[in-house]
Amino acid sequence: MNTVDQGIAKPRGSGDLAEKIGGFWWLFVLTGIIALVVGIVVIAYPGRTLLVLALFFGIYLLFWGVVQIVMAVGARDEDVGRVILLLLGVAGIIAGLIIVAHPDRSILILTLVIGIFLVFSGILEFGAALGEQSIMSPNLYRGMVSVVVGVLLLAWPGPSLLILALVIGIGFIIRGIIDIFAGFGMLRHRKA
Repeated sequence: MNTVDQGIAKPRGSGDLAEKIGGFWWLFVLTGIIALVVGIVVIAYPGRTLLVLALFFGIYLLFWGVVQIVMAVGARDEDVGRVILLLLGVAGIIAGLIIVAHPDRSILILTLVIGIFLVFSGILEFGAALGEQSIMSPNLYRGMVSVVVGVLLLAWPGPSLLILALVIGIGFIIRGIIDIFAGFGMLRHRKA
């Protein structure tokens, strides 16, 4: 069965995920700005306590997870993209709750939680990019950054707070920039 959208017949349920969640472009921009600010703060103050770093990251993951779930609910269609968004959202909320509930744990536990989350979310985002079959997909770049940073943290779980802060801060800044560009790209796509 076909639907008609602006004079162009499309099969029902077709279209990429960006079209389905285009109204949520501002959430990408907001999430990107928060990630950018957190990354800059973490790099600017690497000697601060693990508690501050853990709370920043935990709060960011909670917010990010909620955003992913809101976008999945807004997508409304039954497809792989929606399931990936739901899984990312749940993973973000679980990781955020663990970190916020236990910010005083050792750097090793924080590093492992962050590393596992980044690898898991990166694989899901990379999978979403493969489903979109686009080399320009923001999911491709976010997924690659997340997996690389996550693997680095898991490979060397005992680095000093300075190295951990720098790796996490750079990862946040890159993800923030990607999310901001993705949000404005969705807005341009939606207006076109």
